[in-house]
Amino acid sequence: MSDVNKTIEEILAEEPTNAVPAKPDEGFDYDPSPVGGLLTLGAVGGAAAYFLNRAPGIGRVARVFGTKIPRNPETRNTVPAIKDQVDEVLEIVPTKMDRAKSVLAEQAQRKPSNTFDELGKQIKARVDLNPLSVGGKSTRFGSAAYDFLAKHPSNKPIKAKNWINEFQNENRMGTLKVPNTKIRSNITREELEETNIAKFDKDGKLIGGFLKVADEKNIPVSKFDLLSMIEKSPALNLKTKRHFYVADVDKKTDLAANLFVAKANQAIQKIDNLNDKSLDKYKDDLQNLIIDAKNQKSVMQELVATGKPNIYAPKEINVGAGKLNEFSDEIKKLKGVELISKQEADELASAYRNIERAVQVNKNQASMPKYGQEFSYRERGSEKYFEDVVYYPKDVPFGLNYTGGHYDKLKNQILHTRYGMRSLQENPNKKVYAIDEIQSDYSRSLEDADKVGKRLNPFNIEQEYVFYTALIKNKINQMRELTGKGLKMSVDDQKKVRALDNDIEELKKSTVNAFNMNSQKFRELPPYLPMLERAQYNDYAVKNLIKQAADDGVEWVAVNPVERIHVGRNIGGSGADKYFGAKGNWNVYGGADGRAGMKGLKNKSIKKGDVTESNYQMTAQIPEIFKKLAKQYNSEARMIKISKSDPTKPYKIVEEIHNKTTANKLKLKGAANERHIAAFKTQDEANAYRAGGKDIKVINTDDPDNYYNAFAIKITPEMKGTPFKLYRNQGGLVVNLFA
Repeated sequence: MSDVNKTIEEILAEEPTNAVPAKPDEGFDYDPSPVGGLLTLGAVGGAAAYFLNRAPGIGRVARVFGTKIPRNPETRNTVPAIKDQVDEVLEIVPTKMDRAKSVLAEQAQRKPSNTFDELGKQIKARVDLNPLSVGGKSTRFGSAAYDFLAKHPSNKPIKAKNWINEFQNENRMGTLKVPNTKIRSNITREELEETNIAKFDKDGKLIGGFLKVADEKNIPVSKFDLLSMIEKSPALNLKTKRHFYVADVDKKTDLAANLFVAKANQAIQKIDNLNDKSLDKYKDDLQNLIIDAKNQKSVMQELVATGKPNIYAPKEINVGAGKLNEFSDEIKKLKGVELISKQEADELASAYRNIERAVQVNKNQASMPKYGQEFSYRERGSEKYFEDVVYYPKDVPFGLNYTGGHYDKLKNQILHTRYGMRSLQENPNKKVYAIDEIQSDYSRSLEDADKVGKRLNPFNIEQEYVFYTALIKNKINQMRELTGKGLKMSVDDQKKVRALDNDIEELKKSTVNAFNMNSQKFRELPPYLPMLERAQYNDYAVKNLIKQAADDGVEWVAVNPVERIHVGRNIGGSGADKYFGAKGNWNVYGGADGRAGMKGLKNKSIKKGDVTESNYQMTAQIPEIFKKLAKQYNSEARMIKISKSDPTKPYKIVEEIHNKTTANKLKLKGAANERHIAAFKTQDEANAYRAGGKDIKVINTDDPDNYYNAFAIKITPEMKGTPFKLYRNQGGLVVNLFA
């Protein structure tokens, strides 16, 4: 590999998102040669570096008229106390990427005319080969803006206004596609805003972001500056933690219980062969222990399938094994007959230890589901149950972390998805992931506290921060030069000093610099995470689950219909104002046919409190996502039939979903108004588990009563092989600027 290619590999490697460091380190220089723009790929952007190269007198700041430069923020993950203002030069700690760029800069000095073009050619080739993958670095999500910039013909720095004009070209940004596919790659306002490249208002006017700073100060910007910002954006650096039961703890419980039952029955037969009525008490005790073991097997099956928290090793099985050993010793003394050998006893003990180890693995990995028992938000009866939490794994710059959410040990949670695995009626060997719920605690917390409009994006803020802090220091140095004249200061000099003082105060108030970053007001800002809007985080959650399904070999992803689960929490009113379900749930999840309501059905707006006709002519949000993805990825989105419970387990614990009046209104008649609480392979297992007098029904695999309707999308090879566009094709926090 050539030195150039090696350096490119380093440049394109993952880098942590940096805020301004706590302490100054080595300085930096902006190279005005043809590689100047390339050198801005690290923690400091082109605007700041360009300015610093041209600002006279950047050095130790003297006290001028009492003005001091405050120390930059200590850390990103803690809120430091307000520090005394100190004289300090603001510098940036060089990163791995910075060091790589220095190597490339040296090469560029030897052949300055080719370096930009060589790098641009390499990045373009990566994007051409791997669209929507951040140049081949991501297999799940990619940036449309990254691909556009990578293919842009301007490799050298150009005016910021040129970039602004590009992004304001609605026709061009809104019609981009991946070549030779149906996949849309339009650039949205939301992506530009969350990367801090540019912030537009509802009318398309530039009101913030790096490009605004660069435009105002006439600073040239290279596409490599912008590519670096995209790579460090929060949405491209998200992680997913999956909560489900691992290590086959249910199967290991089955094996241990079955082994104990076999050995216990073997012991009962040996006692029978002794033909001694005085030993019947041992047989009776063993029969009760067998029932206990079978019961625990059933309980564990249902616990794992349901996803109930706080899993445990069933002691009843271990107690039974101990009693069997004890009875064997006693009967051996009485009759000389061994009910169980030492080897068999060891096998039982080993089988139980396997359960204990599996339970411990689940606890150690913190992988167990937390909310499987919250049945009002899910469809029961799944074969497996999962909870996926999407979070930002790093510290948000300047300590703007979100510490709330359902999963208390996981910082910066953006959303969670609850879903179960079910079987397809057309072929029960094919599996379906059925969505129960998608929720963003972060978004809801800001909405409830009325802080949505009070957020400040701290990502990729280094450019503004460094530039304006340096600008203030430059003006202070100008004041120092003037006041250094002492008595020789002219009237014009005094006017310049006063003007500089006014400029400094204005900059301190209105820009992103060390003064306001250290203020109490800044530290009281709400946390900042991407994908605040419901439509955006739902889009991400659906795509993320589709990718998971493709990885797991699951054939379909469905959304459980509102009429089966969510409606039950919101039924009320009377007469003409009788409503069935929350309008928000209908609009997001939809019914079995994918619509956001039913004809003749009224819903209630939880926020407004009003009862109105349902939007039965409109496709619900998640089914709409399915439809759009199906068009782009050679798939199909339609209503399918999926299992209420494991179709290979015919003994079902069954209950009605709604009363008959509600069921008729929701068009759920007969078996369609039934859910399966649990399913078992044998009558004994079902009887052992049955609680509360629930009905046990025998429903075979091919029985239509085993299935219900749900809207779904089919997983295709294209979905597995091609990353999804990170930001949805339409919408934004306020408007869709580039639809």
